[in-house]
Amino acid sequence: MWDNLDHITESELEELKKSFYAEAYEIVEKLQDSLLQIEEHRDDKDLLTTVKRHVHTLKGDSLSVGLTSVGSVCHGMEDLFVHLFSNSQRVNKAAIELLFICVDAIHQFLVESETGDYRSSGDTVTERVRAYLREENSLSECGSPGQTNKTVLHPFTEYQRLQIQKARREGVLLFEVEIVFHELCKERSIAACMIIQRLSGTGEIVAVSPETDSKEIETTNKIMLVLSSRENEEQLRQTAFIAGITAAMQFRVLESGADISAPEKPDASDMVKHTSKLENELMRVEPAKVDRIMNLVGELIIGRSMIEQIARDLDGDTASSGISARLYMANAYLERIVADLQKSAMKMRMVPVNQIFRKFPKMVRDLSSHRGKKVLVDIHGRETELDKKIVDALGEPLSHIIRNAVDHGIENPQERKRLGKAEEGVITLRAYHEASQIVIEVSDDGRGIDVETLKRKAVESGFVDISESDTIPDSTALNLIFCSGLSTSTSVSETSGRGVGMDAVKASVQALKGVTYVESKPGEGTTFRMRLPLTLAVIKALLFEVSSRQYAIPISSVTEAVRVSKDSLTTIDGRDALLLRERVIPVITLKDLFGMDGTTDHKQVIIVANAGGRNIGLRVDRLVSQQELVIKSVEANLTQSDLVAGASILGDGRAILILDAAAVYRKAIEREKKKEVAA
Repeated sequence: MWDNLDHITESELEELKKSFYAEAYEIVEKLQDSLLQIEEHRDDKDLLTTVKRHVHTLKGDSLSVGLTSVGSVCHGMEDLFVHLFSNSQRVNKAAIELLFICVDAIHQFLVESETGDYRSSGDTVTERVRAYLREENSLSECGSPGQTNKTVLHPFTEYQRLQIQKARREGVLLFEVEIVFHELCKERSIAACMIIQRLSGTGEIVAVSPETDSKEIETTNKIMLVLSSRENEEQLRQTAFIAGITAAMQFRVLESGADISAPEKPDASDMVKHTSKLENELMRVEPAKVDRIMNLVGELIIGRSMIEQIARDLDGDTASSGISARLYMANAYLERIVADLQKSAMKMRMVPVNQIFRKFPKMVRDLSSHRGKKVLVDIHGRETELDKKIVDALGEPLSHIIRNAVDHGIENPQERKRLGKAEEGVITLRAYHEASQIVIEVSDDGRGIDVETLKRKAVESGFVDISESDTIPDSTALNLIFCSGLSTSTSVSETSGRGVGMDAVKASVQALKGVTYVESKPGEGTTFRMRLPLTLAVIKALLFEVSSRQYAIPISSVTEAVRVSKDSLTTIDGRDALLLRERVIPVITLKDLFGMDGTTDHKQVIIVANAGGRNIGLRVDRLVSQQELVIKSVEANLTQSDLVAGASILGDGRAILILDAAAVYRKAIEREKKKEVAA
């Protein structure tokens, strides 16, 4: 796919590819957005002009790096634009669908060329464009049904217009030639090739209609050509005449006119203004460089914590009280500087959530069309910013939720009409900030989740005992949809129904240190709500002790911390529990779960934390402090525990493990089940 790049070095090629792919994928997204708008506003020529400009840019970029497959598809799209600009009525459903096919093909070529897995060819797509243009031209110029043999040449492609311009500059005549086949001529494709070969010797063939490799050539009674030649009409007639093949010929000299003028180009000054504005507003930075800055900011935070720790150590020493005070002042100054630097570095990583939202209208369009449904996408909070790593990781869970909504949530138009709903279902994507977290919601106005069916399926799959199914509240039962292999769908489609999508959603969100909730009302729809941290780099954490060892848990997971006496705890079904404001909260003793020794004090601290949508109590020995921690990944060879979400370094140089509340709860449940089986 990469052609004619022998003149640059390997390192230069790699840099060129990075820049090209960043631009190309962005253009493809813009093309999809614009085409979705054109589908709603087909008479808007400005939108069509925007798409044409994007395609022309991508064509030039792809050909400059030798990616000819993308360039050929873009060239075919430009031919299609010439056709569409000549008549707004031609922007029909078939034309828009063909443009979408071209954009999908371009995206496929980009992915294949980037990965080196070449499977596709641009020939199939460009041939579809040619076939569409031949059919459209034939229909538009037929006149009456009895005149199906009328052949036309216009509109000219961009390349043909350039050929015509060149001929005019050089003073070469342009002839429109109409040649009628002899009635005895049967093999008309061969006959057309013979005529073209002869006329090629007199000049340059600009256009032929119908093309010699098309199906129409065998049914038409004539062909038409545009020929640039320095010979006169009589010489051309003698050259084109072949006994038994040509019956009649007509030559017309093409005068200059609007139909063959070069396509209008945007004003150069406007292009410069547009480009310079973008360059002033945006600057591309590799994610690895931003990550490096964030790592350095993290090290600065650790260094500041060390200074603060030294100041504390000197605070009780009267001989060093002056040094301690000066260190506190230096630490306060450094804290302000580091905080500002941290915010600036984090903003470099923050991107609008629309980067992931913008791909779903096209996906919903394709899925709903395939399933025979009408579904719209309503997006709110496009500019809400989130860590780029989180935005990139949200693609998979959001895709699973939206596929299920289209496939099983939204009813078909006939059923919606019968239920008194609008024929078009609506999927709403919403993003907004709430405290120190971001909330992503996906809602639909479909049939909702049948809780009783969900419970029955859970019992059949062994996730819930039949004795427990009747006592589970509906709000809790809805979370059963996240069980692996559980699906309420009665049929399996290409997109859903196997019970793996919702499990993947929960796992992906948990990997991002987030929590997933689901709400549903039968007949009204379903809402999935994901609460996520703004960034994965730095968190506020609550530090606590268990058997003289310090651990941390993200503040975002903590609901509250209470000090209780041992007598205030109760036992339900053999498990410790805390009755807190008329709520029963299961309590997990971390000392027992971790297999640590030591006695438990009469006064105990319970950290109430959110674990996958429900509150649990973590029994610890002592609360230490709240602190900002820089998350460091833990290598697999250092710990095999799935309870650890990460690690950090304290001001005194000690490492501290950050616990995952949901994983702690799952571990406790597994431990209880093993005890029950053993008993």
